[in-house]
Amino acid sequence: MALEAEQSFEKIVQYIDEKWTFREVQSYITKVNQLIEGIRLYPYQYKKLSKYNIRIAVIGKHNSLIYRVNESNEFIELLVFWNHKNNPKRMKY
Repeated sequence: MALEAEQSFEKIVQYIDEKWTFREVQSYITKVNQLIEGIRLYPYQYKKLSKYNIRIAVIGKHNSLIYRVNESNEFIELLVFWNHKNNPKRMKY
């Protein structure tokens, strides 16, 4: 997982924890883990954003996961957890 993905995930979890309950935090983490497992099994199922195999998977109505499929090394790199309230022009992918 890229550093930016780690930081953005932690920021979202912290926000959920501050605004809601532990139950919502656990629900979000479970949803993310299920999404990542789905990406692991079927990495090409989500919309492609660029010619560099960067894809976007919607987590819920507020967040998406941006990831890259590295075909040469056969791995998936999680790039960033994107808050839909952010300006899309700031997205570097």
